[in-house]
Amino acid sequence: MRKNSTHYRSLALIFSERGFLPVWLAGLFINIAETALAITVTWTTWESSGSATGVGLVITALSLPRLILETFIGEVVDISSRRSLMIIGCFGTLLVSILLSVFSVAGFMHRGLLTVLVVLFLPVCSMLFHRARSSLLPKLFPDATTLLQVYSILSTTSEGMAFVGGGVALLISFLGASRVIFGVIVFALLATLFAGLVPDCDADRKQVRVRLPSRKTQSESLGKILQNRFLVWFVAVIALSNVPHKAINAMLIPLASSRFEAGAQGYGLMELALSLGAISSYLLSGALFAKKCPYRMTILGLAWSGVAVTLVPLSTNYAMIILLVTYGLSEGFFLPAYTRFSLAINDSSRGRAYALFNSIALVLSPIAQVGAGFVVDRFGVSALYTFSGFLLIVIAIAAWAFNPRLKKLPEGIVS
Repeated sequence: MRKNSTHYRSLALIFSERGFLPVWLAGLFINIAETALAITVTWTTWESSGSATGVGLVITALSLPRLILETFIGEVVDISSRRSLMIIGCFGTLLVSILLSVFSVAGFMHRGLLTVLVVLFLPVCSMLFHRARSSLLPKLFPDATTLLQVYSILSTTSEGMAFVGGGVALLISFLGASRVIFGVIVFALLATLFAGLVPDCDADRKQVRVRLPSRKTQSESLGKILQNRFLVWFVAVIALSNVPHKAINAMLIPLASSRFEAGAQGYGLMELALSLGAISSYLLSGALFAKKCPYRMTILGLAWSGVAVTLVPLSTNYAMIILLVTYGLSEGFFLPAYTRFSLAINDSSRGRAYALFNSIALVLSPIAQVGAGFVVDRFGVSALYTFSGFLLIVIAIAAWAFNPRLKKLPEGIVS
């Protein structure tokens, strides 16, 4: 009981910290807007084409700008006011939601090319907001245990928005895409307003500066990662495991359509199951994982998710929902390693280091998403989930074999 009360008091102190509440609220509303837009466009594509490959292409369109612009935005984050970048990201999402609302009312939502061209701008806005916020958090909370609890709160909020995503999937069948997208405009506007209330911690930086990536700056960021054995191991593990994870999440709609007569309702139920598992895991991570060994928790998360996904094709509909909750539980196991990664990088180069980390992790994502659609169209959704589960288990074994032999850290996750 004493540990639980201490944990709750620490959470209350975090919310009372200067600047955390507007950062949290801006993230809350922008996550609602992004989730609702992505699910509406993805479901509309599946409904109009019936092609899993088409769904993979749309999801790739949502992620491709992240891969192309990660390095550029990393440079911008390191030299610009991070509050200004957060405002720009929220305002851009507001513009995208307005454009998609116009397209939906005009009847253009089923024209894939036009929709993709607009949606390509959404990940860019999302990146500006989230990269700026990620770079700012370690400066606001330099203590490792506190920062992990902050990540736990933000991750719980982000995954809680997937409950909104499940609700959006249910609302589409009752209200239609046009009304759902119109509601997104309100949340994007609220996100923009709260982003403007974030304290300006970058008095030594200009509001917004643009600098093209150079070999020198990128080599500096890469060198900081290569000097740390744990960071090299963690980046490699995340890059490899991203392939099956992206494939699994990209093909939830075909899985729902193959299992449930009402596809949209089934998809919404599956999204809710994943979110429930992830939220539970993040809450446990903030309370229990602060002093756990990062590499052991990462390996456990990989093995846990691999076993759960492998059993999905063999299960009934009800058992599948339970397995998806179990799969979502693996998310929080990666937070200790990610917190260690965040604090290992200097504030002046954190944006570039995040960009390099995300670029490596995302480099195979488009192939995984489009390839997943091809496998489903050719061999069926059960084959995809079985193969993805086995691949996660293999990656967990390899991660254990090549781990950097870290010991438990008595002071927290960062010595």
